[in-house]
Amino acid sequence: VGATSMRSKFAKKKVTYDHVVGRGNGEIMALLTEELVNGRLKAVIDKIYPFEECLDAMKYLESGKAAGKVVIKISDP
Repeated sequence: VGATSMRSKFAKKKVTYDHVVGRGNGEIMALLTEELVNGRLKAVIDKIYPFEECLDAMKYLESGKAAGKVVIKISDP
């Protein structure tokens, strides 16, 4: 599903959708952090997998069914 399709689906629900593609740029990451902290940006997490199930996580991501980020949890804080 592309960004335009996602925006249309969210607009019907009166929700704003946008996406960011980053490459580890510190300036961009600082801006995104500020937006998250101030509540102007929300990360959508579809599923969280423990590290032991990372292959299942990758299969799920590759299936195209993820409706948000797929997270692999390395350890508990």
